[in-house]
Amino acid sequence: MGQSDTDALCFDLNANGGSGPGNEETTCTIYVKNNGHTSSEKGISKRSWKRWRSDCIDLKDPSRWSYTYVWTTCDDALWIDQMYLGVGYCAKDHDSRGCQQYGSDNQRGWCLSTDTKDVQGWEKYTSGCHPMIRLGKPGFEDGTVSTYAETLASGRRQLTGPDGSLEELTQKVKDCEAEGYNCERLADKVFNLFDDVPSEDWVSDEQEDSAEQELDEHCYSVVADYEKEIHAMRETLADLEKKAEKEKEVAFLREKLSLLEQQIGSGSRRFRL
Repeated sequence: MGQSDTDALCFDLNANGGSGPGNEETTCTIYVKNNGHTSSEKGISKRSWKRWRSDCIDLKDPSRWSYTYVWTTCDDALWIDQMYLGVGYCAKDHDSRGCQQYGSDNQRGWCLSTDTKDVQGWEKYTSGCHPMIRLGKPGFEDGTVSTYAETLASGRRQLTGPDGSLEELTQKVKDCEAEGYNCERLADKVFNLFDDVPSEDWVSDEQEDSAEQELDEHCYSVVADYEKEIHAMRETLADLEKKAEKEKEVAFLREKLSLLEQQIGSGSRRFRL
């Protein structure tokens, strides 16, 4: 996995030493969203995979407890062998749970494209092409990559929000790109459409079979609830410790006050005599 001191999502397009499908690179703008913030880069190129260092998209204030969404607006297909997500400082021997690798160095990967037909000729290397993929949360060490099919033919509902439908917003982003502008704010509206998509509408697209079953989203929620409960208990314990210290101070002051009252009482009797 290597190490990272940069918040970024990095792409490896080199399959098993370079024996991939060919034409893996894209000139499309690739958008990434994590923790409510959208970033982008025009074109992803094929570079050597040295540790985590490759063609990367820098992230803005990412969270290890958030999904990471990757989206494209065009049909110049991008084939990805592996991805590496760095959230804060991560290292092989440093258990920060802020880094996650997706995929393996083999000949199976993911295709990012708006044209599902781009998979033709790439069947050996991917199960299909999709405009949007979702990466598992690194805080849970979840290396799952999921896809979402937004067409009515798939039996899923059309995505529509207050700013328009997925098709309308996608076209606005494409028009913005054609003008040469930074289109991240418009792309963010597209990502917002996916915030309320049920987990069952996301389909895990694994590169290879694995005997180890991933925890489902319900299990992740349970773990998160336990962590929140532990945090709350720690805060309560700290408050009780502060309260206990105050009670000791009060008891000490009461004892001192009682002694002073006794001394004053004794002095008053001697004065009367």
